[in-house]
Amino acid sequence: MWPLLSDERGRAAVRVAESFADGDATAKQLDLARREAIKGYQQSRVRVRGSVFGGTGRGYTGATYRAFGAGACLCAAGADPYASLEEPGDQPVLDWQDAADTAMDAGSKWHAELAAICGMLRDIFGNPFRAAAVDPAWLTPAVLALAQGIYDGRAFNRMPLLADALEAAGCDDATVLDHCRGAGPHVRGCWVVDRVLGKG
Repeated sequence: MWPLLSDERGRAAVRVAESFADGDATAKQLDLARREAIKGYQQSRVRVRGSVFGGTGRGYTGATYRAFGAGACLCAAGADPYASLEEPGDQPVLDWQDAADTAMDAGSKWHAELAAICGMLRDIFGNPFRAAAVDPAWLTPAVLALAQGIYDGRAFNRMPLLADALEAAGCDDATVLDHCRGAGPHVRGCWVVDRVLGKG
C-alpha cells in the first residue's frame, strides 16, 4: 500500500500511527497527523471522483488506488470513515465506499488484493490454532540485534538470517523457523519479530 500513498501527509499519518502503537508518539501527535491526512484526502477526493466516476466508466485506475491509500492512512490514524469530517457542514466520507465498489468491479485484481491482505494478516497474527512461543533462551544479543534491525529498517529480506540466528541459539520450533524462511509476505508487525522484541 505504501507506494499508493501519493500525499506525504498520508505517509506521515501512517508513520505516526506506527509510532503511537510502539508507545513513541502521543495521542495529540496522532490526532494532529490524522487531521493533516484528512486535509490531503479532501484535496484529492475531487480528482479521484472526477477521474473514476466522471463519466469515464468504472475502471481500476490509479485514482481509485489513491482513494484507497487515503482511506488506509486515515483508518490507520484512527479516523472513522463514516463520520463527518472536521467541520460541522462537511459531508460524510463516502468516497471510500465508492472506491471499494469500483475495486469490486475489477474482479480478479480485487481477489489478488484480498489474497495479499490475508497473507499480511497471517504474518501479523500467525496461526491461532498452532501458536508458537519464543523461548527467552533464544534471545541472544545476535538474535535481538538482527530482529531490531529488521523491525527498524523494514528489512524483511533478512528474515532467513533471523531463522539461522534463532536456530544457532537453540530454536528447534518448526513454526518459528519455517515462518522466517517462508516466502512471506512479511510486514511491520510480523509475529516472530514482535515476539522476539517483546512487542507481541
